[in-house]
Amino acid sequence: MSRAIFLAGIYGFAAMLCVSGHALAQKSLPRPNSAASDSPAELDTVGVTAPKRYDTHQLEATIIPAFVASHGATTHIGQLARWRADLCPDTTGLPDASSAFVTARVKEIAASVGAPVKEPCEHNVQITFTTQPQKLLDEYTRRANWALGYHYASQTEELATVRHPIQAWYVTATQSSSFSALAPGASGLALIDSAYGSTPPGDPGSRLTSHLSSEFFHVLVVIDLHKVEGYELGPVSDYIAMLVLSQPQSLEDCSDLPSILDLWSPACGTRPKPLALTPADTAYLKALYDINMEANNSFERSGISTRMIKDIESH
Repeated sequence: MSRAIFLAGIYGFAAMLCVSGHALAQKSLPRPNSAASDSPAELDTVGVTAPKRYDTHQLEATIIPAFVASHGATTHIGQLARWRADLCPDTTGLPDASSAFVTARVKEIAASVGAPVKEPCEHNVQITFTTQPQKLLDEYTRRANWALGYHYASQTEELATVRHPIQAWYVTATQSSSFSALAPGASGLALIDSAYGSTPPGDPGSRLTSHLSSEFFHVLVVIDLHKVEGYELGPVSDYIAMLVLSQPQSLEDCSDLPSILDLWSPACGTRPKPLALTPADTAYLKALYDINMEANNSFERSGISTRMIKDIESH
């Protein structure tokens, strides 16, 4: 069965699991069985305290490297991933105006940090609001197992378990630029990552680069409407955008630098929660979409850290 047929079927099932008639209150996500207006939620103006100042040595030595480590999971080839193809989100499970708000916000943030966005496009990001997230993932497991990302059969149950109010699954691909040199006129070779597939040829002889890079092929984001009840759509959309544009190592860390990912992190305790992407989030994403993605992982991370330091210190 083709990928397009898989997606059509699974997206149709996802739509059935979304609560029809869900509506957003003017400023927050409602209880799953409540009635409200069809207007998209808006982000309140909130008081913002002055940003904490950090010593440059602290930033360089510990704070920013720790932020990069928690916000950047590596693929099976040991690289960070980002979008190479134009990302194209589709949001379901909310009233049309609210779904459009989420989609537009994700695309707005993507464009602002340098990620590729273009219209028209073929959907490769599925954002689903549902009251039955585990049932939805169970259906993905049965009908579109590939959408869970790189894994062995023995890892399927654990990978498909919903543990967070908002959670994402990533299908990645590996791009080889060394293939262009082997086959003149070719633009490169990209293969979808699979535990049972092969990886394009690289250049293992270099300590600086293998001429391989990781990219997103498809991202699935599932939002548990029971868990996000009462939250405004603005911060929820920014949280989703962060997951669409990057693959975090953990959703349970709490870095010294505030992040939108702190929103549901138990490690942050009573620390005030950001209501939008933070300066550190934006700096991280801009750096991710600017660095040489063929560099070996340590150089990728140090490149991101260097750009983040410059960005943060300039504000």
